[in-house]
Amino acid sequence: MGVRYPCKICKFGVKKNHKAVHCDRCEQWVHIKCNQINKETYNNLMNNNEIPWYCLICSQEIFPFSNLTNFDFTTTLAGKKVNFESVKDL
Repeated sequence: MGVRYPCKICKFGVKKNHKAVHCDRCEQWVHIKCNQINKETYNNLMNNNEIPWYCLICSQEIFPFSNLTNFDFTTTLAGKKVNFESVKDL
């Protein structure tokens, strides 16, 4: 028998007493620790259902430049050549 609600990142079950967030894109649960969400952000998400939230995996698919360093991202915005070797997992 499989896990009923597996965390999208660690694949372990997300239980009622765990702090987790539901991704608005993939419709899966993610532990806040697995997704590197601090408690303040978690509380804001829990108190406002109007805020869309996307897990790390979906964010990287939606925003392919999310893997750039801050320097490379600002360089791209400035229209300069980017060192794409710094891009991870593309």
